[in-house]
Amino acid sequence: LADIGAGGLAAARIGGDEFALLFANDDLQSADITRVAIEQAFRREFHMGQSPVRVTASAGIAVEDEAAVIARVAGNSFESGRSTLLELLRRADIAQYYAKSDGGSCGRFYTDAM
Repeated sequence: LADIGAGGLAAARIGGDEFALLFANDDLQSADITRVAIEQAFRREFHMGQSPVRVTASAGIAVEDEAAVIARVAGNSFESGRSTLLELLRRADIAQYYAKSDGGSCGRFYTDAM
């Protein structure tokens, strides 16, 4: 993941089989390209001894909402509505479960409707 997500600001294991990659606000395209690369990497079958093993990756993607970005760019304080890292991780987790419920091995962007 660290090699695939090299364009990100940070990569971290957040628990069990869940990992997080952090990208700059204006780098949505890189985040989506990385998501596709991760999905493709996990589609490759590998072997443990004689047994073939298939692993899938489901991604949840959360983006700061527009109002939060505008507030931050305007120099307003953190309390002005900017999404916290924990809130973004919560949203990404929700989106990931939607991806899994859609059959897995895909990614979903968080929406308020979720």
